[in-house]
This record gives sequence, C-alpha cells and structure tokens, in this order.
Amino acid sequence: MRLEAESPEEYVDKLPADWRRDQLLAVREKLLAHKAVKEEMEHGMLMYRIGMTRLFHVSVQKAYVSVYAGCIAKVDPEKKLLQDFSVGKSCIRIGRSIQLDETGLPQFIAAAVAKARRGEDVGC
Repeated sequence: MRLEAESPEEYVDKLPADWRRDQLLAVREKLLAHKAVKEEMEHGMLMYRIGMTRLFHVSVQKAYVSVYAGCIAKVDPEKKLLQDFSVGKSCIRIGRSIQLDETGLPQFIAAAVAKARRGEDVGC
C-alpha cells in the first residue's frame, strides 16, 4: 500500500490504526536504535541509510509489513536470523502474529548496520 507522504512523520500519521501500524513502529524503533541510521522517504516508503548506503525500505501492505533489505543472503547467508518470516531475495514479510523481539530481526538489523558501517556491500 503506497501512502503519499513528504516525511517519515507524515507517513506514520497516515498509517491505518491497526496491527500493521504497530508492527511498522516496532521495526522503525529497532532501526532508529542504531544512531548511524538516518530515516527519510523514498519511493513512497520509509528509507533507512548510513551515509550514502541505502539499507532498508519499510512499508505497509494489505496483509503484512514489508522490510526491503537489499540482499538478505549477504547479511544472513545461512538464513538462521530470519527463519520466523516469509522471506524473498530482498523482502522480509512481517505478519500480524509475529513478536519481533522473539525473532532474529533485531540481530539481522544489527548485522546489516555493522556491515554497512564497515563499508561492506549489502545491496543486490
């Protein structure tokens, strides 16, 4: 679902008042916990970067919250951190019943941030 917004705050304000908002806010909190990560808007989604490196795009869909994470295999080659999710090449789909703190998503985010800070490629 594409929301027309000029800023991350406006995007959050326009989110439906349901579980997707809660999940997106939880993901956002985990991303912004890393001080090097900057939040912006790009392509109608929240975008998170370090320097010029785009790390994540986050948006709400009808049935899940999407976290687009470049090339997931470059961060989690053994696919252990994201085993609780439906995952594509670059998309992590977060459903209603997922408890983020009980998954490897915080560790995945930390690993992606660490790689980007070291200048390693995490993109597709």
